[in-house]
Amino acid sequence: MTITKFISLLILLNLSTCTSCEDPEWARTLPPETQTGANTLGCYVNENLFVAQYGFGMQNGTPIYADYISQIGLLEISTSEFSDRYVRLEILHPKENAINTSFRVFAAFNGEPYAGLNWFYNFDNDGIFSYIGGNQDIGEIYITRFDSINKIVSGNFHCKMGKSENFNNVDINTYKLYPIANISQGRFDLTYIDY
Repeated sequence: MTITKFISLLILLNLSTCTSCEDPEWARTLPPETQTGANTLGCYVNENLFVAQYGFGMQNGTPIYADYISQIGLLEISTSEFSDRYVRLEILHPKENAINTSFRVFAAFNGEPYAGLNWFYNFDNDGIFSYIGGNQDIGEIYITRFDSINKIVSGNFHCKMGKSENFNNVDINTYKLYPIANISQGRFDLTYIDY
């Protein structure tokens, strides 16, 4: 056997036994429901598992982050939006130990974008905008911890989504959700940045 064939055989054996080619253990199951700032988010989208873990900009995981814009009362939770798989939640006036229904969800799976809205931009006659809650039944987000001292937000969620469209100019009076995708058993436990 020549040295070239021997090296080729070793490389082939190494590739066939590669365990790092598989998803890591945390990516094969939903993360536990914790309240420690573990930087996890997981859910099922149309019964397909989606898991994100690690902080923004970290390697070996889907980037995930949360921020709270206190001046307008908006909590944003998002995984990387630079791929064909992501989840983004925008919760208006989040409340701890309560069901939150004024939220927007944006997601993509296998290249298909989805969205569901239950708060909207409202522009007055002077062009000044505010946020108002809607009356759509798109689901619920239950926040189990919203700790402004340690900057931790945790909770669970489920929701319905329709086909994604341009939602910047949507009228609250005419918007109607036609669900084609469901998120179930969603949970998150994140540290967040306060703006």
